[in-house]
Amino acid sequence: MKQHNFLLFLLFIPFSLTAQLNLKTYDYDAVDRHVLEVSDRYYPDNIYDLVDSLAIFEEKYLNFRAAFIWLTHNIKYDCVDLKRADRYKKPQTYQRTLKDSSAICGGYARTLKALCDRMNIECEVITGDVKSSFANLEERSTVGHAWNRVKL
Repeated sequence: MKQHNFLLFLLFIPFSLTAQLNLKTYDYDAVDRHVLEVSDRYYPDNIYDLVDSLAIFEEKYLNFRAAFIWLTHNIKYDCVDLKRADRYKKPQTYQRTLKDSSAICGGYARTLKALCDRMNIECEVITGDVKSSFANLEERSTVGHAWNRVKL
């Protein structure tokens, strides 16, 4: 009997997740067009004005999409900072990221969190290590990295 209940539980999870919201069928063109318009008015000193311009949608997941697309289209990856011997000397804050229009992973993650915080979207920065190469996965060499966990 336990085996049958377990199978039922596994079948119910995908159904309940897809029944809530089918993100694959949403047409994001309107959100993306809006982000391109906002991108023409860059806000390096005022994250509040940026959020007010981005977060015009009723659904949180659309505002998150706007924040994510804006960030990935307006902030370049700072390869110079990444390769410096003292590479983590540059502050990876959202203020520095917006001012410089560049960042490494920590700056991206903290900027997305700052945008989400101001949109009342649950978001946290997760830090940890990642493999530096797929060539030898058993190798213990790792590199520090930062991500976001977002609840929509």
